[in-house]
Amino acid sequence: MTSTILIELVNPQQTNHHGTLYGGTALALMDKTGFLTVSRYARRNFVTAASQQIDFLAPARKGQIVELTGQIARVGRTSITATVELVAEDLLSGARQLCTRGNFVFVAVDGKDSITAAAPVVLELAAGAVQMVEMIFPDSTNHHGTLYGGTALSLMGKAAYVAATRTCRKDMAMIIAERTDFHAPAHEGELVDLLAVPEAQQAGRCTVAVTMQAENLLTGQRWLCTQGHFVFEEQ
Repeated sequence: MTSTILIELVNPQQTNHHGTLYGGTALALMDKTGFLTVSRYARRNFVTAASQQIDFLAPARKGQIVELTGQIARVGRTSITATVELVAEDLLSGARQLCTRGNFVFVAVDGKDSITAAAPVVLELAAGAVQMVEMIFPDSTNHHGTLYGGTALSLMGKAAYVAATRTCRKDMAMIIAERTDFHAPAHEGELVDLLAVPEAQQAGRCTVAVTMQAENLLTGQRWLCTQGHFVFEEQ
């Protein structure tokens, strides 16, 4: 099973008076990453049963990104454990540091059948590409239960920013959001999988192509939702 990666920018509202990421926010992100990891592994409905051995090793600071990676650690009959690591990255220097590690136990709520592995999602990534996932919750949807277009653009812009800044290792700002095509909706309760690929870099500019696919967590079905290009310029 490939890993599941969630990326967040550490914004001021997520930090304490020391300018570091709240422990509770880190735990919430880790739990979400664990949930997505086990759901993709077994294609079952799960709820969190316990968190175990959460080690806070170093702080993540305002302005950094945090990259959370979930891996399957143990599979029981009706419970499954994911190990989640949270790594902070300075986007200008590229320095990375493991901040938090822990195990999250989930139980299946849709019967007593033994947990088995479903077909894994495997994507080949181009050099410099950034892949990240996000869960669609009710506060991100309209009255039809589908993801807001503006929220989709925000997620795509975040993925593009990380890709552009990792490529250039400079302070980058979006200067152009080129044509974006919305092909199909993503629904509440589904996952969106974003792939940001740097396509051109010249004269302090970087163009990033972003594709967003939706994924049904129970069936594994995937479909193209949105495609767009974003141009960033060194500040």
